[in-house]
Amino acid sequence: MKAFATLLALELRVLARGGFPVVMAVVLAASALSVHALRAVDAAASVDAASGPELLEAGPWSITVLRPEASSRPALHERMVTTLLVYEVLILGFLFVAVGLFQQFEEGSLRAYRLSPGGQARWTGAKLLVWSAAGVAYGLAFLAASFEPPAWSALPGVVALSALGSLLMTTLGLLLAAFSRNLSQWFPPAAGLLALNMAPAALAESWPEARWLAPGGAALAGFEALLGQGDPALLGASFAWLGAALALALPLSWLALRARAFKEAGR
Repeated sequence: MKAFATLLALELRVLARGGFPVVMAVVLAASALSVHALRAVDAAASVDAASGPELLEAGPWSITVLRPEASSRPALHERMVTTLLVYEVLILGFLFVAVGLFQQFEEGSLRAYRLSPGGQARWTGAKLLVWSAAGVAYGLAFLAASFEPPAWSALPGVVALSALGSLLMTTLGLLLAAFSRNLSQWFPPAAGLLALNMAPAALAESWPEARWLAPGGAALAGFEALLGQGDPALLGASFAWLGAALALALPLSWLALRARAFKEAGR
């Protein structure tokens, strides 16, 4: 237990250095401000919609301007909150666990750790725990900064889904990083994977089945169900999809790290 606590402390030091807190604070502020700006736009649009038709007269002509009917779709700022919960919270661990791993490669600390009795299980567990928890903590800070009541009313489900999605994406981050030697080599496949992960959000409205093609889509369906923006029946399917993907990703990540980072001939 003491060895695991030491690994957790090392991961927290990685998290605290390199400007990570500053970067996340800037991203958090920008995301929250965008939600508040869209909330103001939605409020103005709702006032216009409630004002009814307007009669304009120009000389002998009179024009009746009809306001658009209220849409049954969630407001734009509500959809923004849901999207950011998926595509910021979930990818945080994916990105930064790889950065931390490459730092350990460069410093030689992983090579030294292989000589210790700590073992791969503790090392992997510490990384997954710290970066998944960082994703959940960022999500809670984002909800607090964006003042979104529906998310707080469904807080247990939001936390559980954020934790499961963050754990899956952090595991995938380790899996991909195991096959890369540095950030330059890692970035192209990582960017491609993140683009595929975000694609379901653009396709879901015209092709709902696209949600189940990537972790981001499955998580999006779950968050929409939790926040009253989608079919509540999809919540269980979202948890099941992410859980099944995690069950597949964990052993693959373990084997990749064993072969590429923890073997004697590894880096």
